[in-house]
Amino acid sequence: MMTKLAAALSLVLQVLAPNVETGRVDAIASDIVEVVVKDDKSDEGLPMEKTEAASMLAAAIFHESGLRESVETCKSSGDGGRSIGLGQVMVGQNWEGHTKKEICSNRKLQLKLALHVLSKCYERTPRSRSVYKCYTSGDAGVDSPVARAENATFLKIDKAIKSFLKRREEISMN
Repeated sequence: MMTKLAAALSLVLQVLAPNVETGRVDAIASDIVEVVVKDDKSDEGLPMEKTEAASMLAAAIFHESGLRESVETCKSSGDGGRSIGLGQVMVGQNWEGHTKKEICSNRKLQLKLALHVLSKCYERTPRSRSVYKCYTSGDAGVDSPVARAENATFLKIDKAIKSFLKRREEISMN
């Protein structure tokens, strides 16, 4: 059974990516929420609220991969093969010691690594636009069309999810 947050995220992602199979979108949304909740319970915790973290991660992977399975399995990659997985996480310290094979065969690991990059960026500059500048280039001072698109999508996702959850809570009170 999907959590309320996963259900809301799934609905938003289905609107953003209507050509992606519903079951795949549901699975990705559930995995995003599971990864966010696990990281929030870790010793370090997340620097941002869970709903915001899930929205940020969803916006990043939507733009970086289009939720495509070929990107998830690393049959397609960016930056000449240096960036892989749904979040197109660049090789080096962001892979946290994992191999390409490990990352390409584990969606939750891909989401976890992307979330960790977003969290590091957020800790430096806790404004969404700066977070995406940092995520896409490694530098919160470097703007790009992708960073602007990811930020705009995050704002829409976050607003829609919070509205969905608020309405659902209001309905359950009546």
